[in-house]
Amino acid sequence: MRVLDRKVLRDVQALRGQVLTIALLIGAGVAVLVMSVSSFLSLRGAQQSFYAESRFPEVYAEVKRAPRTLLARIGEIPGVALTEARVGGEARVDWPGAEVPVAGRVLSLPANGEQPALNRLWLLAGRLPEPTRHDEAVIHAAFAEAWQVRPGDEVAVILNGRRERFRISGIAHSPEFVFTSRPGNPLPDDRGFLVLWVSEEGAARAFDMQGAFGEAVLTLAPGASEPAVIAELDRLLLPWGGRGAYGRRDQPSHRFLEDELAEQRTLAVTVPLVFFGIAAFLLNVVLGRMVEAQREQVAALKALGHPSFPIAAHYAKFVAAVCALGSMFGIAAGAWMGAGMLGNYRPFFRFPEMPYLLPAWLPLLAAAASFAVALLGVLAALRRILRLPAAEGLRPPRPGAFGGSTLGRWGRQVGARAKIPLRGLLGRPLRTLLTVFGIALAVPMVVLGLFWWDAMDSMVELQFDRIERGDAFVALTDPRPSRAVREIARLPGVLAAEGHRIVPVRLRAAQRSRLLALTGLPAGATNDGVPGAPGASRRTAAGTAER
Repeated sequence: MRVLDRKVLRDVQALRGQVLTIALLIGAGVAVLVMSVSSFLSLRGAQQSFYAESRFPEVYAEVKRAPRTLLARIGEIPGVALTEARVGGEARVDWPGAEVPVAGRVLSLPANGEQPALNRLWLLAGRLPEPTRHDEAVIHAAFAEAWQVRPGDEVAVILNGRRERFRISGIAHSPEFVFTSRPGNPLPDDRGFLVLWVSEEGAARAFDMQGAFGEAVLTLAPGASEPAVIAELDRLLLPWGGRGAYGRRDQPSHRFLEDELAEQRTLAVTVPLVFFGIAAFLLNVVLGRMVEAQREQVAALKALGHPSFPIAAHYAKFVAAVCALGSMFGIAAGAWMGAGMLGNYRPFFRFPEMPYLLPAWLPLLAAAASFAVALLGVLAALRRILRLPAAEGLRPPRPGAFGGSTLGRWGRQVGARAKIPLRGLLGRPLRTLLTVFGIALAVPMVVLGLFWWDAMDSMVELQFDRIERGDAFVALTDPRPSRAVREIARLPGVLAAEGHRIVPVRLRAAQRSRLLALTGLPAGATNDGVPGAPGASRRTAAGTAER
């Protein structure tokens, strides 16, 4: 072992307290980087694999009732590769043991009894319904797992005002319900929301859609313009009660998953940089002090003929030793945390398979990033070593001058005791600024951790004391006449009831468009924080009641 290499080990042992602290900071940054990137790759891999195998559509369209003969014209739209129609609708599930009413969604399967061309089901157990058996259904795996349902069990569903019973023939995953939540609830609700796939004839009979369809799903040809296809699709479906087509990015399940992936990308960039930046700053301070304390040794080595570069490489090895120690801890912790985070995702994102992926290049990238940032932080100290003449290093360092700045002229007028701290502050302005910046960042972190209590209290008060002032909310699967609100108001214990009409709308501005929900309020509405709102609706799709 070379002499300088043995000196690295001695320096690490002599500064073991500071080395351990900095290594832990580097390890924290490496752990977050490995955790977030591996979780992102695992989620993205499961998503891409499931979407490809299940043929996840790129465009969705809903219509009140359209004849199946319209499918041929939809398929002729430029850019459309494949299209499929189905019957779908909301339902209410009569499930014993449920504390709140269970919402349901019923979708049809092809009449030939085979898998659909798009949104193919991944069967975990059982089989698809027989084409001639209208009382069989496949249910989503999330609900089956939450209630321990097995093939052969029965479920009672109220479809279009009629109660029907289905025997569960299979349990499956679906790409359009990776994230399952009941309408109006942004949180996953495996116990309160059920998706059923039934035969096409059974769904058409239940929703009075014989020879018609209510939903169309499409895939696009390579290079096709999604906005152009959506615009033409809306034009074709408008006479039949089209509710507005939308792309994959607006599909609820896909949107939630993409938002989570975007958060993981942001986490993988921002948080490690914070830890690496702090560690680089501390390494700069430690190495700067080490160089100043060992300047005579450095000068002696140079006087004996050692080149400057190997001496600077010696101190770079010290940085590499600290980074290696932190990286080993960070990689192990990051892999453990990544696997744990992926386990936390499994109840929210329902993939048939979601293996944990930790590619070999990720630990190498994390270690290299930590070393690169740390080396960047100590460049100033290394530059001083390369530029230090041997004769200069053998003399004690000269105190830094204040210079000719305004602060320097003011500093020369103070006493000797005040000059010592001022020289330390003004002589190293970059270090002083970074220290002040670090302290300034510590204050908002404390505020960030505590302000949520007041913020949540304020949001709860605003939402439930001023806006949603009702005690109970009733969501209807279909619009009902205004007399339904009056009937609710006559229920025992109800003081007042208001009806709302909620419909989807598309806002357009030049080349941009966005899907939103338009809420119609009755005159004098008080349950949405809009007193005296005009535009009473004759039909209602939702209601609120006060006890």
